[in-house]
Amino acid sequence: MSHEFEREVLCCGASIWGKVISWIQIICSVFSILVAKVTLVDVLYLGEKGFNEQMKSIVMTPELMEKLEIGYGGIVATLIASIAISIIGLFMGVIFLQGIKQRNTRYLKTWIIYIVICWSLLCLTTTVMESPIGVAFVEGTFITLIHIFVIWVALAVMLDIRQDHTISMNTITSNLNFVRLEEEHKH
Repeated sequence: MSHEFEREVLCCGASIWGKVISWIQIICSVFSILVAKVTLVDVLYLGEKGFNEQMKSIVMTPELMEKLEIGYGGIVATLIASIAISIIGLFMGVIFLQGIKQRNTRYLKTWIIYIVICWSLLCLTTTVMESPIGVAFVEGTFITLIHIFVIWVALAVMLDIRQDHTISMNTITSNLNFVRLEEEHKH
């Protein structure tokens, strides 16, 4: 099916941006899975005793030590959660890419819901973190701008799909009306 009209987002078509965004999400998710997995293997290899000795050998301020008091079990749980979240991110990146390629608005809606949830959680963690207000504001603004852009792209792709569908339905209706008129003229 040829697409006569595609919304432009900044300098490119919406579907091109969508494919770029989905591939970045897929690549970053795979990278995150690999890094967390390697780190988890290292931590498990050290064991709790070796991990604690390793942490003592690192020069840290008392404030940093206080923040890192989640211990061995907390680090293992955090790494496992990181792998799980990255697997979900990988899956959702594929959903977004397939939604664009197959022109499936349900996939795109699912991805938008996922992104809104991620955006909310990132804003919440940025707010909760004990960083200076200026840093939190800059981080929150950056996160918000990125998420607004990717949602804009996904919505533009969805509108293109709906418009193509409407054009296709109008073409079918016109063709059916033409055939009906030809039949009426024959009689």
